[in-house]
Amino acid sequence: MKLFLSIDWGTSSFRARLIETDLNSIKILHEIKNNQGISRIHQSWLKSDKGISRFQFFLNVLDDTLKTIKTEQKLNIDNAPIVISGMASSSIGWFELPYSSLPFALDGSGLNYKIIEIPSFSHPVLLLSGICSDDDIMRGEEIQLLGCYTNAETDSVYVFPGTHSKHIHIKDGKVISFRTYMTGEIFQLLTENSILKDNVEKSVALHCEDFVSGIHHARENNFLNALFKVRTNEVLHKMNKANNYSFLSGLLIGTEILELSKNDHHIYLCPHKNLSKNYTIAIKESSLANRATILSHEEVDNSVIKGHLLMLKKHLLGWT
Repeated sequence: MKLFLSIDWGTSSFRARLIETDLNSIKILHEIKNNQGISRIHQSWLKSDKGISRFQFFLNVLDDTLKTIKTEQKLNIDNAPIVISGMASSSIGWFELPYSSLPFALDGSGLNYKIIEIPSFSHPVLLLSGICSDDDIMRGEEIQLLGCYTNAETDSVYVFPGTHSKHIHIKDGKVISFRTYMTGEIFQLLTENSILKDNVEKSVALHCEDFVSGIHHARENNFLNALFKVRTNEVLHKMNKANNYSFLSGLLIGTEILELSKNDHHIYLCPHKNLSKNYTIAIKESSLANRATILSHEEVDNSVIKGHLLMLKKHLLGWT
């Protein structure tokens, strides 16, 4: 059995997991998850006295994480390799790497990477880049895709819901195009910073009937006009604020899902737990269920680890 650290370092979140593996199976021994994303760490560095380089500042954050894991697990993890994906390789990250271009083979062979070895740091680091097309970019979802890809369909679309949802078109084992939809970010902006914030109220429970109504409105109405219905729903007492919250969610997700109706590719829906129910309903209500495979949130949750393990085997000596 071998140990490695799998780190998904996004714009607004940080997730590190200590993994035990025999190169075929994985076992999560420890996990640290917080809001110390790349943007926050970068801003902290900018506000510092600049007596420390950005590279060292980020390295110190990593070192603190490792100390926490060592203390809590009481394990000797010295020399265990670290694999990092996400925004850590961006212009505001730890060390900038150029994007890999399309077509992108799903054996990971074309992904830009850098092996970082620091004498004072006992862990070799495999830093992974993202991919780009002529007019779109991603850092992080490509690693999830490596971990989710099944090679079952020659022509398919993998959908990764989120703040910036990705629809990734796969043909013959390669990414040939992808599109980004700012679904989650627009939802946050509308519910927190627009005139509509006074017409909705955050609800943990999904009000399915109102959510479905939002999906249907997305299909039948102009998007900008349909958005104003969120205001009139509440002002004219057609919905209370909690129900209206679900209606708005359905409207935005329904608008995103409309794009999948424009082709006949097989759909692989890869949602995290908090979005699984919403997107599953949206796929069904959009008459796409007959050509969709919905991955469990457990599969999606472990996809980054599997993608990291694939890249470890490919690029770090001794991990074959």
